[in-house]
This record gives sequence, C-alpha cells and structure tokens, in this order.
Amino acid sequence: MKKNAIAAAAAGVAILMFSSCGQSKNLENIQLNAMNGTAEIDNSADQAQEIQKEDIASPVDTVPTKSLKGEEPPTINQTETNLYEGEYSDYDANEPALEIKRMNDGAYQIQVTIYRLYYFDDGIGKETEAGLEFTATGPDGNKVNGIIGLEGDIATVTFLGLEWIDFAGLSEYKFYKTSDIPDIYVYE
Repeated sequence: MKKNAIAAAAAGVAILMFSSCGQSKNLENIQLNAMNGTAEIDNSADQAQEIQKEDIASPVDTVPTKSLKGEEPPTINQTETNLYEGEYSDYDANEPALEIKRMNDGAYQIQVTIYRLYYFDDGIGKETEAGLEFTATGPDGNKVNGIIGLEGDIATVTFLGLEWIDFAGLSEYKFYKTSDIPDIYVYE
C-alpha cells in the first residue's frame, strides 16, 4: 500500500512537471512506469530532464552575432534623454503645477501654475546654456520671459523682468519632479 502511495505521488509530480513545462513527450510512459514502482519512476524522471534540456533552446544561442553578409549587427540607438520633460509638483500645494513637454521640432511646451496667483498655459521654450528659456502670456496680456533651471529633480522657474515682480512680488519658484511623463496636450 505504501509503495502504491509513493508511486501515485511520483506520478502526480511527473504530471505537474510536464504540464508546467508544456512537455507531452513520453508522458504516458512515465505514468505507466509510475504504476510499476519507484525504480522506474526515478529512471523516467531522468528521461524527463533530458527531454526538457533537448526541447528548450537557450536565448543566447538564437541571437545572431553576424549577419548573413558577415557584418556585425547594427547597434540599437537609445532614445535621447530629456532632462526637462516631465511633471513637477508645487511645494506649497503638493500637486502638479509645472508641465514640460518636448515637441517634435525640439521646442518645449510649458504650463506653469503659480499657487493661488496665476496659470500660464501657452509657454514655449528652448534649451540654452543657461537652462530652458521660455516666453508665455502674462497677467496683463503681455509676454513674460523666464528660465527653468534643473538641479537633480528640482526645477526652479525664474521669471525675468520687473513686470512680473510688480505683479507677484517674487520671481523664483521651485517644483519637484513627480513623473517623467507630463500631463499636457502638445500643440504641433
């Protein structure tokens, strides 16, 4: 009785092993051998491992090292990393307040919310040595210029010109990056 229980358990293990690997070769033989005794089960398990080794190809073996012409395979170009692009949150409100998206032409679309003060939704900028310089429509309808600098994941938006300082009293605002993907519709 003990021998039959061991044989049944071994048959169950063999069935699970083959069903999880997608193997069906010699499954019936292993089941029949399991009914006859443990010595044959051990032999069948060794056969199952050999079958599994033969049927599974290594991914390294399938990657070509040279093309049919004898040339090296082309290298995959990594996408250009864009440090400015993303979504940034305001320290005061702890919610998204700066959205920067790079457009196909290389310019940036910028939306800035200054907590309880003003919302710029039409900022257009370009990268320079000083940072990301942009222009947007200000509170009185005139253009406001600014620059965005990055230090790690902290963006500092600085508005240039006396008009903004007269309106807001401050010219510098800090935001922290929360996502590399901005929540902004890109105007192209």
